[in-house]
Amino acid sequence: MDSLQQVFWEEPIFADNVKITHVMASKLPGYPLKQGRHDVLYQAADEDGNKARCVFTVHVLNENQMPSGVRR
Repeated sequence: MDSLQQVFWEEPIFADNVKITHVMASKLPGYPLKQGRHDVLYQAADEDGNKARCVFTVHVLNENQMPSGVRR
């Protein structure tokens, strides 16, 4: 059975010349994830309705799969 691991990352920062009114995240740092591939989506909107996205992938490995140099 896969155990859950708390995973942390730096959240993206959205900036605009118009006020940012909303930021949505599909997962937040510290969210427990099981082993495997997880896509994380952040989306921001400004007062004018413009939107920007940041998408990245988190890979949760078991200890036998840890490449050298990877932090836990």
